[in-house]
Amino acid sequence: MILIVGGRGQGQTEYAKQCLNDLSESKEDGFRIADGNSDEPKMAIGADLILNLHAFVRSVMKVGGDPRVFTRELLESAPEIVTIDEVGCGIVPIDAFEREYRDEAGVAGQLFASHADQVFRMICGIPQRIR
Repeated sequence: MILIVGGRGQGQTEYAKQCLNDLSESKEDGFRIADGNSDEPKMAIGADLILNLHAFVRSVMKVGGDPRVFTRELLESAPEIVTIDEVGCGIVPIDAFEREYRDEAGVAGQLFASHADQVFRMICGIPQRIR
């Protein structure tokens, strides 16, 4: 699995799609893509490319679900590529939900990073391999 992390708007999606194109030569039946900004969390299970994992975490939390259970299920579904924004930097939010969301998104990122074969950090559209 490839994990791609970075701040908002740093090029994670574009790089993930480029990596997916590189993988497409070895897969005949195409890829399923799930985007946390537009898809329901259940759509992510079994997807090959998961965009915006942090947004899926937020969606699960908004309906009272357990983001850690969801994250483990998602990891077990063996996605090829996952992107996540760094959401823990900056001013700590006053709102308790927003603080918990930042923590849970960070936990999800750590879990995926611990199982990833490769981890890239995107800065200004430039991938920097950190594993």
